[in-house]
Amino acid sequence: MKFSAPRMLLGVAGWTVAGFVLVIAATLFVAHASGRQSLTVMSGSMEPTIHTGDVVVTKPIAPMDARVGDVLTYKEPHGAGRLITHRVKAMQAAGEKVGFTTQGDANDTSERWQVAATGQIARVTHRVPKLGYALGFMRDPNKRLWLLAIPALLLGLFELVRIWRPAPEAQGSS
Repeated sequence: MKFSAPRMLLGVAGWTVAGFVLVIAATLFVAHASGRQSLTVMSGSMEPTIHTGDVVVTKPIAPMDARVGDVLTYKEPHGAGRLITHRVKAMQAAGEKVGFTTQGDANDTSERWQVAATGQIARVTHRVPKLGYALGFMRDPNKRLWLLAIPALLLGLFELVRIWRPAPEAQGSS
């Protein structure tokens, strides 16, 4: 069986993409299995360190385990409880509370907030660039259907081409 260059290139590209997808899926699975959480970054407040659309993997830690310079994810202290990911600029333990001053790398202002010393925050351990866009796409059930439909249609198309392709001419008979 002879392979054409475009067909071989298409096969290599397909396996490369599949390999990347499997490595990312395995990484996120291992992260979740080890008690970590993955979150999609929705703003540019941490640029250039973390970009909008990146996925960050966080590990839960006790507030006293945080250090100045760490990038933490915590619940917004004075709002609706949304998650914020910013860098620790200063911290101070005071009795039953730990006070933090955090700031996004791209922000001009900082936030001051407190958490119980027995509470929990999360430290960012990894960043997966732009994966959040793909994960956001897959959250919509109608779009998830395309993840099945497109490969099925392509498989059907390749099979039709294979079936209808003219048979190779016979090599000289002996």
